[in-house]
Amino acid sequence: MGLIIFLVAFSTHAFAFATGDVILSLYDASTSQEVGYDLGSYATLSAAGYNSTWAAAINLGTFSETSYANLTGGIFGATSYAGIGAGTTQFFGSTDATAPTVTNGGLTNFVTSSQKVSNNYGSNNPSSVSATGRYSFYSIMDLQGATTGAYSTLLQDLSGTMSLTGFDVNGNPLPAGVLAVMNLFAYNGTSSSVANGGNPVDLITIMSNGSIQVQSETTPTPIPAAFLLFGSGLIGLFGMKRKLEVA
Repeated sequence: MGLIIFLVAFSTHAFAFATGDVILSLYDASTSQEVGYDLGSYATLSAAGYNSTWAAAINLGTFSETSYANLTGGIFGATSYAGIGAGTTQFFGSTDATAPTVTNGGLTNFVTSSQKVSNNYGSNNPSSVSATGRYSFYSIMDLQGATTGAYSTLLQDLSGTMSLTGFDVNGNPLPAGVLAVMNLFAYNGTSSSVANGGNPVDLITIMSNGSIQVQSETTPTPIPAAFLLFGSGLIGLFGMKRKLEVA
């Protein structure tokens, strides 16, 4: 059943890695292996109430690995690769809880790099390429480790990369079964102004069973990604505590 879900989830487009799609790139620098995953169109994934899971999407065998901890990656895309301009939207993942500061020059470089990486992945979804190839995510976006998390020259705080270690950027453990979390932010095409009121558009979670979860964010205030996973549990605990106090 997991394989069926995987195939259906990754077959919603006529063409993989098309303009306007949200792309997850994962690489293992030690083995020079990289895999690109087309998660679907930005318009679909950012719609209010969207919630979906790609079961068993990440196959460690593809990376010749026995542990997810050696995998690193980012999330990116743009609604137009003709550059920044009216009616376009650029979107990318960040481990920040609030929208990072970007510049127009950084957005222009990001859009150009996005196009090259997407074209390099071709039509297979997922797509396996050499991490050290000229147009890989690792080579263009992370400059082969020189500026990991920068998305070319987009993010000065280098928050655009996640490691599948089960810990957040501060070294704190994530909830059981969670390897990595990343917020997806969107920026208006005519300037470096953040879209969606500065809130994350989506929360993307990678689980220890290799599944990828995408959930649209509808909260008016940005919340650290890991905290979102605890929300319902905390509410339940507070409710229980109050009930005991009343009793």
